[in-house]
Amino acid sequence: MRLLFDAATEELHAYLAEQLHTSNPTMVVRHLRQGSNDITIDLLAHHRTAEIDRFVLAYCCNAEGNRAHDGVNLRERSSPRTITAIAGTLARARDVQKFASHSAALAWMRSASHAPCDLCG
Repeated sequence: MRLLFDAATEELHAYLAEQLHTSNPTMVVRHLRQGSNDITIDLLAHHRTAEIDRFVLAYCCNAEGNRAHDGVNLRERSSPRTITAIAGTLARARDVQKFASHSAALAWMRSASHAPCDLCG
């Protein structure tokens, strides 16, 4: 099942990099660490606050929607569906949310960071 989590993380990373590294960037998506499915997104200096300077997104294996009994399995290539997103600093999580789509997680990150948002309607 690790392959499913790796593939889902790579897809999320590619989506975030494409969306955030375009015009007027406010966040930077870091490269993935080998062996980790955490994606770290740093806020650029003028968008940081004392409470939020980064986001960490991951497909946690124990989150609802990502467990074997939720249907995630390699045989049917049923991938994890729930993104766990944390806003905060290196030492402190300020907010934790769960999302079922890449775009919903991105919209939340933009609203939590007060960054301009094309998707926030």
